Amino acid sequence: MEKASPVPPGARKAVIIKTGDRAYCFIVEWDSMDAIVAARSLLIAELEQMRHLLEDLGGGLGVTDPVSGEVVLSMP
Repeated sequence: MEKASPVPPGARKAVIIKTGDRAYCFIVEWDSMDAIVAARSLLIAELEQMRHLLEDLGGGLGVTDPVSGEVVLSMP
């Protein structure tokens, strides 16, 4: 497993999960929803640096399908 640069301020942990052939999911655990909002411009800037490596998902999504939400279950 490759070690990446430090997570953005307000983030506790970040991982990239391979979900299929050439398909990945980037998951970040944040201190709060406010921390996500505060980091949004930094995350967009990071994405812009690697956008050329990504494939269009189709269906009008472009190269990403961003979502966020509150934790409903946490397991140790």
